[in-house]
Amino acid sequence: MTATWLSIAIDVAVAALLAVAIVYAVRLNRTLESLRQGKTELAQLIGRFNEAAAHAERSVARLSQSTAETGKVLNAAIGEAQALRDELAFMLERGDTVAERIAGMTIAKPAPVPAATSALAPDDLEGGSTMERDLKRALQAARKAS
Repeated sequence: MTATWLSIAIDVAVAALLAVAIVYAVRLNRTLESLRQGKTELAQLIGRFNEAAAHAERSVARLSQSTAETGKVLNAAIGEAQALRDELAFMLERGDTVAERIAGMTIAKPAPVPAATSALAPDDLEGGSTMERDLKRALQAARKAS
């Protein structure tokens, strides 16, 4: 009888080990299934990441191209502005020189001041160009005002 009991004890022990193995296999299967789903989600995530990275690369390329074009336009505008600046500096120098010459001529020869009581005759207004007539009218008005 002891052999029978020993045989039963071994069978119970093997059955218990098999039950533990089945429980472990079920848990392992669930974990593997979870990993498979995670793998699928990870693959989708990697795909979206690759798309985002490709989009970013295209955007950076367009931005770089736009920056290069804008840089060319700005460099051209800067060149034109520098040329204008140089031209204005030259004109200012020439203006200063002319102003100094005029000032020197004014000091050397003062212009005679016409009498305040004299007025232009109406006949004087009719001759000459439009600018001369306008100047003569302005002088007449200034003399009358003073």
